[in-house]
Amino acid sequence: ALMNPQVDAANALANLLLGHAKWSLRSDLQIALLESGRLRAAATITLVRSLSTKVLRAACDRDRLPAITKAALLEELRARDSRQG
Repeated sequence: ALMNPQVDAANALANLLLGHAKWSLRSDLQIALLESGRLRAAATITLVRSLSTKVLRAACDRDRLPAITKAALLEELRARDSRQG
């Protein structure tokens, strides 16, 4: 299979940003990466689990989220609600 250099570059940039000590803490960046749909499934799940409940709720209201990412956000919110309640 041929590798798409743009996809590889986007994944590399996302991984670089998520691994950076300061940039990885920015909720606006985290949400933008989720909206991009360019994260691999494992990175998406790790990122979703690391977000605060407040940021998760705000991200769920975004229209640009890919359906699978929104499903992961909602699932994480349900799991947190069931642990608290």
